[in-house]
Amino acid sequence: MSTLRVDTIANTAGVTNQRVLQVVSTEKSDQFTTTSTTFVDITGMSATITPTSSSSKILIIFSVGLVGNSTAGQFVYLQLVRDTTSISIGDASGSRARVSAGNGGTQPYSNSSLTITNLDSPSTTSAVTYNIQMRSQSAGTAKFNSRGDDADSTAYGRSSASLTLMEIAQ
Repeated sequence: MSTLRVDTIANTAGVTNQRVLQVVSTEKSDQFTTTSTTFVDITGMSATITPTSSSSKILIIFSVGLVGNSTAGQFVYLQLVRDTTSISIGDASGSRARVSAGNGGTQPYSNSSLTITNLDSPSTTSAVTYNIQMRSQSAGTAKFNSRGDDADSTAYGRSSASLTLMEIAQ
């Protein structure tokens, strides 16, 4: 068996930037619920990365298979947070909620999968923590990794969620 070791890999033009320097990932397979109408941290949905350069970017990839609300017509909202700052959220328009992703509708127990992808520039070499927060629209129980009408039956599913951070050299 051979081992290939190099100091730098460059493209055909000799450029060595934009390569993945490190990857941090976490997965959550259990359910999380909240009745809060303000954002709360989802237990187990955070990851910390320490960039090797202040010019590095962090590619954040989040995915959850199922979220839902126990009350018909009520949305579930998610937001991506870097340390204490919400990122990848909609603009401020009146009193509308600023969120990274959400689901819901007029049907009972609206359920869906959600993803959030963001290329962030934390501009630091200190540890940076990214986490996912969740809230219910205004009533009901917001559920993460399960349907809004979660029941103990083979007709009802549970999912998993993952949060992956990749440091991209610039």
